[in-house]
Amino acid sequence: MITFPKIFLLIIITFGYLAFEVKTSFKSVAETIPKELNKILLLEQWRYSKFIQEVEKGNIEKVSFYRDGTTAIVTSKNDAKQKRVNLVNDPELIKILINKDVDINVVPGLLQPMYENLSTWSYSQLLREVENGNVKQAMLTSDGYTAFVFYKNDPNLKLVHLINNPELINYLVNKVDITVVPVNKNTDIVSISYTENLTQGDTREETPENQPWSYSKLIQEIDKNNVASVTINQDVSELSAISKNGLNSQLVYLVKNPKLIETLIKNKVDITVLPETIHVQDKKFVQLKLSHLIQEASNGNIKQLNVYQDRPVALVTFKNDVKKKLVYLPQYPSLISTLVRDGVDITAISKKTDEKDRRLEQWSYTKFIREVKRGAVERVSLSADRSKVMVKSKKDAERKLVYLVDDPELINTLTTNNVDISVLP
Repeated sequence: MITFPKIFLLIIITFGYLAFEVKTSFKSVAETIPKELNKILLLEQWRYSKFIQEVEKGNIEKVSFYRDGTTAIVTSKNDAKQKRVNLVNDPELIKILINKDVDINVVPGLLQPMYENLSTWSYSQLLREVENGNVKQAMLTSDGYTAFVFYKNDPNLKLVHLINNPELINYLVNKVDITVVPVNKNTDIVSISYTENLTQGDTREETPENQPWSYSKLIQEIDKNNVASVTINQDVSELSAISKNGLNSQLVYLVKNPKLIETLIKNKVDITVLPETIHVQDKKFVQLKLSHLIQEASNGNIKQLNVYQDRPVALVTFKNDVKKKLVYLPQYPSLISTLVRDGVDITAISKKTDEKDRRLEQWSYTKFIREVKRGAVERVSLSADRSKVMVKSKKDAERKLVYLVDDPELINTLTTNNVDISVLP
């Protein structure tokens, strides 16, 4: 077991303190945010496709992401004027920026007072230090937006603002020990402990049964084929893992990472999703385990999947059974791309339908992807809330409507097939 210098960071935020902070800082925040937004809106806007083209040409020096992931400010090498880009869900973006040596920065939201005295690293600096072997441990908040980094030969914590990027999580798992920091919502206490140079009596060779596994420990046990089943919360904040030797379940706090589901599937771990809420109509259907859905899809037994946009639930229709089954989905988007590849016809059940939408021909999501891959789509326009897309075909003047599901491969599929992408305001 790896051990570290004994450092305890205990951050206690009482409701009274929060109320004081909100009261004293509200005026300054109210004055600052509109000014910042106005500055951003005054910048020239690039289409996402143009942004990628400029990155690929090596013309971009720096990209500053806003924490919500919808906007980035771009600094060119040959133009002093910054540009604004409305972002789409593109899992390849960070990899492209890194490969082109673009400096990556994340603009945080309102900085918590307890972080003010911490030394801050940029996103790019974190990657460099990890690659150079200078980071021992990283503690991530469960939303994936903040990391507390322990640097070798330096007892001081480093604060890094992140974009929730699954590639980063997979990269870190293989380089450093990752622990996810849970927040107790009842007391608002965040507790971080970091230890090294312990006495022999304090050194623990094994993890106690009542102590949660680290995220890295979970991945290691899955890769060793030691995990039989998991029950995962629908909000993907934690899971309980049962090992094949039948010992007590292990609690693991999670950081959102689509690759986790893929890792579980690859190692044939039985997956049950624990729903946040159960609607009355849910009880009308037989529940299907997530792992069984994926198995049946890979065997070609699934005819159709209707995914609700307003909650992570889907109705499954089998080819040899007219009765629909219900499956609760974790908030991981990797599932959709897997099912599309398996030939499942996927349609999103819209949160709302405008009267104008009713006049348009609607494609299923699977049909949309097929048309893109065969080169039949010229242009797409994403709605501002990313819930639907208007499709312009190369040989049909009539636009088509597609309600979207979470698919991390969508943008890469569109750009690979030379589809022009725009985002509606």
